Amino acid sequence: FGNSSIEYSYSSAGVVGTGNNVGGLAGSSIYGSVITESFSAGYAVGNNYVGGLVGSSGENSVIENSYSTAGAAGSGHVGGLAGEFTGTKIQYSYSTGIAAGENNVGGLAGSGDGSGITASFWNTESSRRETSSGGEGKTTSEMISEATFAGWDFNEVWNIEEGETYPWLAWQQEAAGHNYPADLYSLTLTTDPQEGGSAEGEGIYPENGLVVVTATSNAGYSFEGWQDQSGDIVSTESTFLFAMPSQDITLTALFSPITLTVIISPEEGGTVEISPDKEIYEEHEGIGLIATPNEGYEFAGWTDEDGNELYEWESWYSTMPGEAVTVIANFLPIDYSLVVSVAPDGSGTVTIDPEKEFYNVGDEILLSANAVGEYQFIRWNDDDGNELSTDSDFNFTMPAENVNLTAMFDIANTINDPDAGGLTVSPVPASDYIIVESERQIRELKLIGLSGQILIHTDVNGHKKEIGIEHLSPGIYLLQVEMEPDGEVVTRRIVVSR
Repeated sequence: FGNSSIEYSYSSAGVVGTGNNVGGLAGSSIYGSVITESFSAGYAVGNNYVGGLVGSSGENSVIENSYSTAGAAGSGHVGGLAGEFTGTKIQYSYSTGIAAGENNVGGLAGSGDGSGITASFWNTESSRRETSSGGEGKTTSEMISEATFAGWDFNEVWNIEEGETYPWLAWQQEAAGHNYPADLYSLTLTTDPQEGGSAEGEGIYPENGLVVVTATSNAGYSFEGWQDQSGDIVSTESTFLFAMPSQDITLTALFSPITLTVIISPEEGGTVEISPDKEIYEEHEGIGLIATPNEGYEFAGWTDEDGNELYEWESWYSTMPGEAVTVIANFLPIDYSLVVSVAPDGSGTVTIDPEKEFYNVGDEILLSANAVGEYQFIRWNDDDGNELSTDSDFNFTMPAENVNLTAMFDIANTINDPDAGGLTVSPVPASDYIIVESERQIRELKLIGLSGQILIHTDVNGHKKEIGIEHLSPGIYLLQVEMEPDGEVVTRRIVVSR
């Protein structure tokens, strides 16, 4: 306000501003303004130029016969009565509230020409300030003694209860609660963990006093919040204004180590190399991560715990934030095909459980081979002809590749029966030829591979036949001999070896 006056007025409200010129009663007074016989009993919080009664006071202004028990807190130019005054007379006035700030902080006035202040005082104990831009600092016992306030009008303007109250304005008619010295209580500050950082602002304070408490993290730790002795979080700001309660109290500054947690999803999908790999990191420290997929998996990117994408490539260099962080290395299983066939064709069937279009590495698959007609199951072969199992029910574990399997069957009723049809086959094993002889006349014969392919088919119409097999690869073959006169078929297993 400018070129005007405030008189016989008061404020008991808390005033909080984000800018400058914040006061418990008035933000600023300029150009010949007058504040007289008025007081504030709340608090004022702002940036710069913050005062318990007025934030700033300008040229040719007057503050007289007024007081403030309000606390004041800001960054700079903070005072119990006035944050800053220029060309202002301050007389017959006092303050008792805490003044808290970073620079130009005074018990009565934060900054200004002290020569403009006369017969004005501040409480050095309750304000926790030993200095001021003018005025005289007094103890609490001195501030409740009329003798301190020489020259003040205790007949018409002021009253005081000797040894009990600070001066109070006659128009109040009686002393209010804020006119009595506030009881003092202890504020204790601790840190958890102890090595996490430090805390400042501990001390003895009056009830409702505003205290600036500050937590500072040590390297490798981040500040999490202030916790009271009941376990409640009272602030998450590292520096904040705490209103002193009417009891001793302990506040704990909580710190957390700056850690890096890497989750591999799924666990069997791969591995992650961390460099450097240690328990606690410093903020902005460089970190290298390399994800390597296991066999059968491919890398699918880095995400946070909420699934937000962070980086897409396997190798990632980043810097640590100022807090603990969790990243997830995501892997996806690669799809592989499983093709199962039977040999010879029509000799049996196969069931697959579960039967799917694609499988992933490590999938357990039950393969069941069922013979048809006179055939019987022999074994399971892979694509290279290697025997995998002779069990018709075969638990197969999917590898990291496409797979072709064959269920091998053979004739069940005559194979391995040396007396069937009086048939003999020699030599055993065979190399370049075989001789087939029978007591009965042979109509025709077939030499069949285990895949079911007919390799040799010839008419005989006699009791003996020599067949050249030098063109055949070493292995096992089936010889089917059709007999006269009824067409009975006798089967023999032929082994070719060289």
